[in-house]
Amino acid sequence: MRGLMVIFMVGLICTGLISASFCAEVNTDKSMDHAQVVVVGAGMAGLMSSITLAERGIEVILLEKEDIVGGKMYSPVLDGINCNLGTQYLFRGIHPVVDNYVKSLKIQPIEIGGYMWKGKFERVSKKMEDIFPAPDELENDLTLAFEQLNIDRQLAAKGKEFFFDVEPENDLWAALENINSYEYLSKFPEGVYDFINAETGVEAGGTLKNLSAIVLVGWDGDENQGKFLVKGGNQVFAEKITDGFVDAGGCLYLNSEVKKITQSVESVKIECDDGRIFTSDYVVVATPADVTRDIVSNLTVEKIRALEAVGYSKILELGLHLKNFPDNKGLGAVLFVGECINGLINQTGPIIGKPDRGTIVSICITDPETMKLNDKEVIARSAGVLKKISPEFDPESDILSYLIKRWEKGVYSWPAGFAARHQNMLRKPVGRIYFAGDYTGDPTLMGAAWSGIRAAEKISNVIKGINIKNH
Repeated sequence: MRGLMVIFMVGLICTGLISASFCAEVNTDKSMDHAQVVVVGAGMAGLMSSITLAERGIEVILLEKEDIVGGKMYSPVLDGINCNLGTQYLFRGIHPVVDNYVKSLKIQPIEIGGYMWKGKFERVSKKMEDIFPAPDELENDLTLAFEQLNIDRQLAAKGKEFFFDVEPENDLWAALENINSYEYLSKFPEGVYDFINAETGVEAGGTLKNLSAIVLVGWDGDENQGKFLVKGGNQVFAEKITDGFVDAGGCLYLNSEVKKITQSVESVKIECDDGRIFTSDYVVVATPADVTRDIVSNLTVEKIRALEAVGYSKILELGLHLKNFPDNKGLGAVLFVGECINGLINQTGPIIGKPDRGTIVSICITDPETMKLNDKEVIARSAGVLKKISPEFDPESDILSYLIKRWEKGVYSWPAGFAARHQNMLRKPVGRIYFAGDYTGDPTLMGAAWSGIRAAEKISNVIKGINIKNH
C-alpha cells in the first residue's frame, strides 16, 4: 500500500474538451466580467475552490492561462491510451469533496509488479494493498521502519484536521518537521534509507535529505491511502469537477493569463494579458509561489519572504508504448533502487483498456544526469533498465512510440523547518485576497485539495456573515 511515485499532485488536465469561455447556460448569452469571487488558476486547488464556492450558491469566475485546465495532472493520449505524465495516479480518502467525484470514476487499483534491487529485478504478484515488496535482506528492517512510521504518524496527527497542518501544536509533529528524512531513517540500516529513498525521494527531487521528516511520516506512515488509475486518464477527474462547477453556475475562461491583481477597500481588480479586466468582491489565488509574487500587488514584506522561500525540483516523465513487454497482468508497477529511473506505472489493463498491441508505461525520472540528456538519450538509458526486467525486450524494435514531459517546477520543496517558518504566512489572506496555491499544504494532491477547499470555505463564511449582517 506504499506509493511508488507520488509525483507533486497539484492540478488536473482536461485536454481540449473545454472552450475558451465555458459558463453555465444562464451566462452564455453574455460574458461575465464581475463575480462575487474570481479564482485564478485551474489546477487542483483552483478547481476545488471553484466547485466549493459554486455549490454554495456563490457566483464564481475561474481564470486559467492555458487552453486546458489542470496543471501537472497531465495525461495526453499515447497511441489510444491516456498516459499520465505528471501525477501518475489518484488517491481515495483525501477529502469528502474529492471522494464525491472519485465515486463516479471507473478506476483500477495499482498492483505491485516488483522492484529492482542491486541491479536485479524481483517480481511480486500480490496487490499493493496486501504486501509491500522488499528484498529478503531488508524485509525485517523495512517492516520495523514502516511500523515506526505508522506509529509516529498516528501520534503526530492527534488534534489535527489535516495531518500537514502546523496547528494545533503537537510536540512530536514539530520535532519531526525540524529534521530531514535522512536523519529520521539513520537509526535503521543503510539499505532501508536506500529503498525508501527510491520510493519517496522523488517527492524531494531525488533525495530524502531535502525532505522534512514530517512529510515522510505523513506519506509512508499512512496505511489507508488507496491508489488507483482512472479510465480515460487523470483528466477525467478534472472533467468531472469542471462539469460540476459549470452545472452549479460557475464560469470558466481559458487562455486568460492574469498579469496583475490589485484591491481596494471594496473590491478586487484582475487584469489579464489580453487586456480584459475582471472585478470581484474576493479573489482566490491558486498559482505557484513565483507567479503569485509576480501578479499580486502590494503584498506585505512577510508574505513576499514566505513566497520566496518556496522552491521546486525538476522532474522528467517518460511515456513509452512497448511491445514484447509484460502487460498489467504481470507487471503493474515497479520501484527501482539505485537506477537512473525511479519507478514505472503500467497505464494499461482490464479497466484502463489497452491498445491492440503492446503495453503503455509511464516512467518517472529525477536523476540529474539523466535529465540532462536529450530525448533519445533519455529513452536509450531508460530502455537499458527495462531490459533488466524483460530480457527479451529489444529497444530498437519494441519501442513503438513515446512522449516526454519535462517539469521545471515538478516537485514542491518541503525542507526541514519549512512549515514551521512559513506555513501560516503562506495561507494568510491579504485583505480580500486568499491564497490556495500548491505552497499552502502537503506537496501532493491532498494538500492542493485541502488548500483550495479551505480558502473557499473562509470566503463563503465571510460572505454569509455579510449577508446576515445586511439582513
